[in-house]
Amino acid sequence: MRETGREGRDTGTGHGYKGRGIEAEVRRMEALREEEVLQLEEDLLRRLEEKLTPLVERAAVDAAKIAMHQLRLDLMNHISRHEDTIRRLKRTESALNHIPTTR
Repeated sequence: MRETGREGRDTGTGHGYKGRGIEAEVRRMEALREEEVLQLEEDLLRRLEEKLTPLVERAAVDAAKIAMHQLRLDLMNHISRHEDTIRRLKRTESALNHIPTTR
């Protein structure tokens, strides 16, 4: 017996009546997959942010400590040079005070 109607003409290529329903279902499933992928990406980004934020904060604190330590060393070196200059000037002043003045 020969099939009649739309079902009989469906070749499975997606162009017949049933094919349109399948195509719609495929599109719906693809949209759901896209939403699922987006949700997974958002979850992954959130978890990465939760893990990386404390690490970045710690790195910033460590960098600030290193910078402050270097600044302290630079200041101490600078002060030391001034102290050396002050000592030399005092020795020079003391030596000048011991030179008799002739008049």
